[in-house]
Amino acid sequence: MATDCPGAFKVLEAGPIVGERTLGILVGPATGHQLIDGGSITVPGARLYDNAGHWFWEGEGVSPDFEVWDDPNILLKGRDPQMEKVVEEVLKLTKENKHLMTPAPPLEDRTAKGLRKK
Repeated sequence: MATDCPGAFKVLEAGPIVGERTLGILVGPATGHQLIDGGSITVPGARLYDNAGHWFWEGEGVSPDFEVWDDPNILLKGRDPQMEKVVEEVLKLTKENKHLMTPAPPLEDRTAKGLRKK
């Protein structure tokens, strides 16, 4: 069940999910209200459901295929451990799944003469 963009990515098997579990906070749209002390609150006005008609589970989120924490100490050094892992895994997939590449369609004559033939 897709609960958000990473969930849809997982359901579609579009590639590996790398990082940490998403929060799974899927209510909305929220309307804002001003409080007399100058603060504000938001109140959700809707709940989301999937294409099969099931309500999304609040607070469940999507677990990654590869859990990688974005350590601030590593980020400060100019490295991105999540991006590094994604690149590593996608490169593995491209080696394992070479046959999945969509072949290019035949070339078209896009000159004025070729376009008139259509």
